[in-house]
Amino acid sequence: MVQLEADHANMQAVIQWALQTQQPELVLRIGQGIFRFWFRRGMWCEGLDWLEQALQMGETTSITLLNIRAKALQAAGTMALTLSQYERTERHFMAGLTLAYQLEDDDQVASTYCSLGMLRKDQGQFDDALSYFDQSIAVRSERISKFAWQSKADTLLRLGQFDEAKTLYQKALTHNQTIEDEEGIAHMLHGLAEVAWRNGDVLTAEQRLIENEVICQKLNHSRATSWTMQQLDNVARTRGDWRKAGAYYADAHAQMLRMGDTWGLCEALTEYAHLAVAKHDCARAAQCLSIAQAGWHTIGAKLTQYEQSTITTSLNTCVKHIEPTMMAHLLQQGQDDWVTPTFSCPVVIKLYANDDILGALMHCNIDFTQHYFSHATHGR
Repeated sequence: MVQLEADHANMQAVIQWALQTQQPELVLRIGQGIFRFWFRRGMWCEGLDWLEQALQMGETTSITLLNIRAKALQAAGTMALTLSQYERTERHFMAGLTLAYQLEDDDQVASTYCSLGMLRKDQGQFDDALSYFDQSIAVRSERISKFAWQSKADTLLRLGQFDEAKTLYQKALTHNQTIEDEEGIAHMLHGLAEVAWRNGDVLTAEQRLIENEVICQKLNHSRATSWTMQQLDNVARTRGDWRKAGAYYADAHAQMLRMGDTWGLCEALTEYAHLAVAKHDCARAAQCLSIAQAGWHTIGAKLTQYEQSTITTSLNTCVKHIEPTMMAHLLQQGQDDWVTPTFSCPVVIKLYANDDILGALMHCNIDFTQHYFSHATHGR
């Protein structure tokens, strides 16, 4: 990964040259090889753009190139999913599934079923998601089953089925520890931490997250780190440490903005709203919850009954403390503050971080000079 970081500019030049000289196979080979680098660093727009240009240049009959194409379709679909661009995601995954069956590649079939389950999970089609995960597990791919276990656990967690989720996370963690898969270990630790936190075991949650953070920083995994910061925000909030919770939130939000993680932004705004409720700042909470709801609606995502219940609880608290006309105004203002631009990453958000507007309209493709949070300090 360190070498890829150093060679990134050269790699970009090679990909651009290959596209200009009509060599899509070279781009797909490179893309397949550095997909994990793009994914961990949050370079989803860049990676997806390169791969889609190459995929559109034509088909092939070579078995070797078909294998490369199938994996490139998987990579493109995964980055589109992370950007919450569901139509593009489905197009790539379905094309990849057709190729996987054509190639009789069980690992690729299992992997694509798992990916389709992740898509359905984000779209709120939870029964279909669980069905896809079970189909992936049924293929009995030793290499892929762990991904299906953890993705199924993620879905059960969102549904509020904590015991079932914990069992699968623990199963996948043991497997990942056996094969020394650090990225997989980190994911399971995060899942187990959230289960512990949801069950009120804050100490275990924090211990798991500290272990997780060490691995994420070692791997330089930007997305995983941002989600860890968000969960540490929850732990600090539960303990009543508002300053630390705000600092963790600021870190998570800034990273998600940079990467264009739309789902993550909505989730972060929701958690920040819960923090604002705990601090008796119901006006800010109502705005943030409304912005998050608008964002989820824009990308076509649906929440589980359990997830919606936590939002409803916070909104009900706000209603008790805010005059009805002002509440309606705040909710409408939150809806207006979510803007979907015609760029490759649909993430522009106006965040109210204090009584004045200290956030700015930002976009994941635009470098922003500073990000202000009056309540946040980075010297944790």
